[in-house]
Amino acid sequence: MTDAPSPPPPTSPSRRPARTLEQQDSIRRKSLPIAIGGSLCAILGLTLGAMNQVTAYHPPSFLAMNLSFSAMLIGVGILLYARGTPRTGWAAVFALAAVLIGLSGTGVYARKAVKFRELCENRELDNLTDIAGAARKYASQHGGVYPADLLVMLDEKLITPENLQSPYGMKDLLFNHFEEARAQAKSRTDLLKAVETQADYIYLGDGLKSVPEALEGKILVVASANVVLHEGVSVSFANGSSEFSNLDEIGGIRTENDKARQAMGLGPMQLPSSIQKALDAAAELKRGGATRPAS
Repeated sequence: MTDAPSPPPPTSPSRRPARTLEQQDSIRRKSLPIAIGGSLCAILGLTLGAMNQVTAYHPPSFLAMNLSFSAMLIGVGILLYARGTPRTGWAAVFALAAVLIGLSGTGVYARKAVKFRELCENRELDNLTDIAGAARKYASQHGGVYPADLLVMLDEKLITPENLQSPYGMKDLLFNHFEEARAQAKSRTDLLKAVETQADYIYLGDGLKSVPEALEGKILVVASANVVLHEGVSVSFANGSSEFSNLDEIGGIRTENDKARQAMGLGPMQLPSSIQKALDAAAELKRGGATRPAS
């Protein structure tokens, strides 16, 4: 009695079945053009990213980052797609180039994104410092009386319309064409309303007079009109200093401001909506919530 033939060894699940000649030919035809396209996409992304000039009002090119990232995906895909297929060396070369150049492009974007954040923070604080400094200068020239509103400082050329635009706010055309808006305004009241509505900062110095030097670092003069970076508000004081105040700090700043105002015989400051939002969010966090204010 003959033994039954032994069954063939099981195929390893990690092994792919051999490709037919037709499949290999199809891979060779498709992989090279796609790999070349990926390389060109990577070069374009790197070029756009390198040429992009970043300022506080002009972020790094998101298109360049997308091109670089897409090129990496194309390159990796072709390397996997053509693996094990004869005569696909050039496709692998171009695919690898797409990956490496794409990595360089995303690296350029990352560095410029860090620079953009720094520029925005510096510009925000510079704007606040300029406005607070202008109010202080005006007071020194007018018997210690602070200006009544932002338009007074614009009229006196103590600040520029650009100082009222935050890098975190909307880029409103009013301040890009302010002199035209001034000429077209029917009255000062109308122009002031437009300025206060569209400015990214709220002036808080109305009613201040002869602020004692000891209290200058506690009296709020300017605040951002909106919550900044989802974390708090930017503020400036009568001594011209500026800072970002997070949710944990804004309550203490408000308290110190009201105490200083009381010492000067003034009532509590009417809270800007941005500070109220930050205080509400801080209260929510203390109650165990996880809500952050929307910017």
